[in-house]
Amino acid sequence: MRTLFAIAGLVAASIAPARGATLDAAAGLGGLAKAGRWTPVTVSIASDREALEAELVVAWGDARLRRAVTLSPGARKAFELYVRTTDPRGAIDVRLQSAGRDLAVANAPVRVLGADDRVTVCVLADAASSPDSTACTATVLARSLPQSPRGYEVADDLVWPGTHSGITPEQDAALRAWRSLEALDASGDLGATPQVSRPLVPRGLPAALTAVVGGIGVAYLAALLGSAALLRARRARLSRMAATLALITAGACAAIAAIGRVGATRAVHVHHVTLLQQLPDTEASVLTVRAIAEFPAFDRFALRLPSADGTLETASARGIASGVLDADGFPVVGGVFGVAARQSFAGEAIVDARPLAIDERGSTITIENRSGRPLRNCRLGRGLAASTSGTLAPGAHIEATWTGGSDEAPSGPVITCVSDEAPLPFTETQRPVVMHGETTIAAYRGTPARGGAGD
Repeated sequence: MRTLFAIAGLVAASIAPARGATLDAAAGLGGLAKAGRWTPVTVSIASDREALEAELVVAWGDARLRRAVTLSPGARKAFELYVRTTDPRGAIDVRLQSAGRDLAVANAPVRVLGADDRVTVCVLADAASSPDSTACTATVLARSLPQSPRGYEVADDLVWPGTHSGITPEQDAALRAWRSLEALDASGDLGATPQVSRPLVPRGLPAALTAVVGGIGVAYLAALLGSAALLRARRARLSRMAATLALITAGACAAIAAIGRVGATRAVHVHHVTLLQQLPDTEASVLTVRAIAEFPAFDRFALRLPSADGTLETASARGIASGVLDADGFPVVGGVFGVAARQSFAGEAIVDARPLAIDERGSTITIENRSGRPLRNCRLGRGLAASTSGTLAPGAHIEATWTGGSDEAPSGPVITCVSDEAPLPFTETQRPVVMHGETTIAAYRGTPARGGAGD
C-alpha cells in the first residue's frame, strides 16, 4: 500500500506546475470570439527568483501556437498573441512549459458567437465609465484594445464616444488599419482582388542540388575507371587496389556529406506567391503569402518572417494548424529537415511596405513607383484609363482618369503590378535564403474619394 501511495505521489509531483513562474491569460475582444476569426490572447508571465527560458503553448480547437519566452529573475512580460480555429471551444488553453513540463497553466474563457451574429463593441475610457449605447454586445477598456487589426475581426462595429485618447500609437495604427479593411470589404474591393495560390514546384531534387549531385557522381565514376586502368597497367597488388578504392569511396562520401553545408548549396530556397495589399488612409499593408521551402541538408532550421505582426501556419496530417513565434515575436517555420525536404506553409502579416503612391485629385489619379525596383504587368482597375501602362520604372508614374460616369466606385484595386522581389524576404540564422516567385501589389482608392469622374 505504501508503495502505491509513493508512486501516486511521484506522478502527482511530475504533473504539478513548478514554483517560480506565474501565468495570467485573457482572450477575445471583450471576451468574444468566432470560428475562423483571429482572436487575441493576452498573456502575462512573471518569473520568481530564477531566470526563465520556456515556451508558451496556446491550444484552441484544432489550432496550436507556440512562442519562445525568456525572462530575467523577478521580471514580468506581457504578450499579445493571436489564434484562430474552425472548431472553437469555450476556453483557450494556455501553458508555460520547459523541457516538456508545465510550469504554469491558465484557461482563458471566451464567448463563441455564430458567424452571422452582429457584434458591436463599446470602448470605455476607464473602468468607472459606462457605455453610452444600449446596443453593446461587449465592452472593452481603451487601454486593452488590440495592437493588431487582426484583433478586431470579430467586430462589426466599434462605438467610441468622444476622442480616441488613452491608447498607444500601435493601438491607433491597428484601429485605422481595421477601419480601412472594413471599408474595402464593404465596397467589394477586397473581394475583387485576386488571391494567392500555392506555388508550383517541380518534383525531384532542387535545381541547386541536381547539378552538384550529378557532378559528384560523374567524378566518382571517372575516378574509379581511371584508377582501375592505371592500377591494371602497372599490375598493382590487390592491397593497393583495395586502398585506392577505399580512398575514392571516402572522398565521394565526404563530398556527398558536404552538400548543403558549404558553398552555394547552403541556401534555403523559398518558392512563394505573395500578395501585398496597400490599405488606403494608413501606413500599413496586408501581406499574404503561400510558399514551399526547400532545405539543403539534414539539420535544424528556423525560417523567419521578419514581421512582429504576422503569422506562419503549417498543417499536419491530422488537420491541426500550427504556428510558432520566436523570442522576438517573429513567426517562424522551424524543425529538423532532411536533404531536399520540403515544407509548405501560409502566412499573413501587417507590414509598412508601400511600393505604390496614389495621389487623387478630382478625376485624375497619379500612381508613382516608389519601390526602387521595376514593376511589371501594371493593370489599371475598371473605370480607369491612361495613355501608358505595363511597366513602371523606379520613380516613374502613371496619370489615369476616370472614364465611368456613375457614382459607384470601380470594383477592385486602382492598380495592380507585379514585382519579382519579395517585399519582406525570409531569413535564417545560419544560412542564406533565396526567394523564388513574384509579388502582386494592389493599391486602392482612399475613402474620401469614392465615385466617378463627377467627384
